[in-house]
Amino acid sequence: MAMASMLGHLFTLDSNHSIKIINMSTVDSVPVPNSMVRELPAHKDAVLGVRLLPNNHLSGASFFTWSIGGLVHFWSLEGVNRGDFSIELEQPTDSEDDVSNELRVLRISPMGDYFVSGDKYGVLRLVSRVYKNVQCMHDAEIPYRVIDSETQICIYGVKAHSGDVTDITIHQTEKTNTIVSCARDRTVQVFQRLGDSWGLLQTLDDHTASVSKVLLLENGTRLLSCSTDRTVVVRELVQRDIDGVLTSAYVPIRTLVLKASAIHMTQVSESSPYLIVSSMDRQIQKFDINTGKTLSSFRTTDDTGDAVVMDCISLSKERSTGRRILAGIATTDKSIRIYDMNGNLIDKEWGHTEGVTDVALLETGSEENETDAMILISTGTDGTIMLWDFNPRFNDGSGSESSVSSKPDLTAAKLPIRRILSKSELGEFTPKAVDRDVITGTPSGINSANSSPPRLRKRNSALGINNKNLPMTKVGQGRVEPVRSDSGDSSAPNTPLFGAELNPPGSAGLENKKGGRERSVSPPEAAKAALNRRPSNDSRSKGKNNGVVNGNSNDSGTNQPNNVNSLAESLLKSLRMFREGVGGNARGALRAETIRELEKELGLATKELGEKGRKKKAHDAANAASEQLMTQLLDQYSERLMSMIGSRLDEKLTKESGQRGRVQECKTCEDISGQG
Repeated sequence: MAMASMLGHLFTLDSNHSIKIINMSTVDSVPVPNSMVRELPAHKDAVLGVRLLPNNHLSGASFFTWSIGGLVHFWSLEGVNRGDFSIELEQPTDSEDDVSNELRVLRISPMGDYFVSGDKYGVLRLVSRVYKNVQCMHDAEIPYRVIDSETQICIYGVKAHSGDVTDITIHQTEKTNTIVSCARDRTVQVFQRLGDSWGLLQTLDDHTASVSKVLLLENGTRLLSCSTDRTVVVRELVQRDIDGVLTSAYVPIRTLVLKASAIHMTQVSESSPYLIVSSMDRQIQKFDINTGKTLSSFRTTDDTGDAVVMDCISLSKERSTGRRILAGIATTDKSIRIYDMNGNLIDKEWGHTEGVTDVALLETGSEENETDAMILISTGTDGTIMLWDFNPRFNDGSGSESSVSSKPDLTAAKLPIRRILSKSELGEFTPKAVDRDVITGTPSGINSANSSPPRLRKRNSALGINNKNLPMTKVGQGRVEPVRSDSGDSSAPNTPLFGAELNPPGSAGLENKKGGRERSVSPPEAAKAALNRRPSNDSRSKGKNNGVVNGNSNDSGTNQPNNVNSLAESLLKSLRMFREGVGGNARGALRAETIRELEKELGLATKELGEKGRKKKAHDAANAASEQLMTQLLDQYSERLMSMIGSRLDEKLTKESGQRGRVQECKTCEDISGQG
């Protein structure tokens, strides 16, 4: 792929990402490759991850990397390879899709005595490095299998997941060993070592999507997992004694709901309850796992304002000054970025030609000395491993912090305010109290418990029988005429409406020229619109119970669908059927409870009818008394009126007779004078 000549040697880079140094010799003044001096160790395929080794590891290396093909390299800070070994990747022969197996995750125990690997097919392997020949061992309960008798041995192998293993975490003490793995099959598996054997302790399926990261905090008593279903589940370890055997299990105690899918998370410290989460919405958030609240967050932007998704984050150790940095990678632009805890971008660099896969932060020196350099290690799918030197000093040589560009304190850059009421707080605002305040106009702070709400006036239907606003049908020559709509709508009902007023012989009206009979007057426009609209409760479906008998409308609640008359008729029919069934050959016998209830209801109905009858009699008597009184008053007033009319007539007749006599006398006098 590439070559270059330097210091009398030829450096070549082939398609397997292998760098070779070849010695050059001169033949007839022409440089010719002579022999290969050295081949630099490197991964020959994509490097998927990097992790730090425990202090004083037997390999003498500082970190290790693994490639997609299962090759593991141990490296020093000078880039010297301290050793390597391979993880076996089984390829199923009966697989439906022809996809080669890949090493996805590799972790080392805190004490450095074994490795745990997870591949593309969901297989977990515990590999222990040894430095002597080991014979092949097989046991019925514990599957031991020798991988390389000179370097490592497979302690435990199990099919843990049905998909790609995404993360593995290990908690190790002198007494306990716990391994937790997660995968794209939405499950979290917990393995524990009991004595000399490993076994599955618990399977957790709390998530509904792929699980991307797991963490063990507080000495292994809390288990956290984040998923692309936008949740972070917090679990707590509980133990109980069953028949003298101590059994453990992780129980969910809290679920943190995010606005976007969680990509990666890291702990602030071993004993701290705070958690740093990177999400798909290009945010870095800090949570308190005890309360589930968001403490702070910032958007992963740069100087130009462009934001990226941080696929992997690593937090530096706590120092005496309290200043910490957050390093991460972004596959969006293949960059490596460093932020402070306030969200200020400190630096960003590019180097990998293809995607960046992982990052690790190696700190040298003591925690008190903040001027010690940090080494950032990154890996990529281009097969390269890069070591970056970073000075964590936040000041320029004078000790001022002006070199760090801080974000302006803008209102638009802050988080939006929120005040979400809980269910208990919302329960205090009952709908009844709100409606009463709105109707009566009483403020919520004034006690209106003693004031009853006003009664609402009943609104009758525009098409009801008792609506007096509609025109009544004219009745002529003893025949009933229906009201017809002039709109031409065939769907308009032609139900006859009965009127109590007859058309007198001399009344004015429209006459039919052909038949000579009178027709009904057309209703006004408002009545036409009301008649053309079919009601929700059509009166045509009611035959006998429409409240009209012999042309007289019943005003006592006939526009109600469940009136007393209808209920009485229904009850009468039911009682008849019941009497016929009891007297006939009906199957079964009545229960004593049913008979008692029936007698009770019949007694109450009879009592109510009796009260109704007494009230009706009293009402009729009162009406009769009032009618008699009105008749007497009318008689008295008629007598007085007649006497007044008679006296007036007498006076008028007397006056007219006096005037007539005077007129006669005047005529007589005129006649006498004329004769003289």
